[in-house]
Amino acid sequence: MIVKTMSVHEVADELCRHWGMSYSHAEALAEALELISDSNGEPIEFDPVAWRCDWSVYDTAVEAVEDLFDEDAIPEDLDEEEAIEMLQDEGRFEHATSHAVVVFTA
Repeated sequence: MIVKTMSVHEVADELCRHWGMSYSHAEALAEALELISDSNGEPIEFDPVAWRCDWSVYDTAVEAVEDLFDEDAIPEDLDEEEAIEMLQDEGRFEHATSHAVVVFTA
C-alpha cells in the first residue's frame, strides 16, 4: 500500500480537477474531511468518486435545504441559521465556511 498525506489545498485542487467544482466548494469539502479525519484519529482515503456519492456542497445552507427537503417542510422566510439547524437535526450538516456549506447526502 502506498500512502500520501495531502494538504487541504492539494485535496481541493484534485477535487476541482475530478468534479469541476469551484475552488471554494472543493476547499470546504477538503476542510470537512480533514476535520472528520482529525476527530476520528484515522486517515481518510482519497476517493473523489465515493465522495461525490456521499457529499454535496452548496453556496448556502438555505440552498441545501431547498434541494434536500420537501417543499412542505421548509418554512417561509427561512434564514441561514434556521437552515443549518434543519440540516443538523437531520444529521446532514457537516461544515460551513463563508463561501460554502458541506452536507452528507448518502
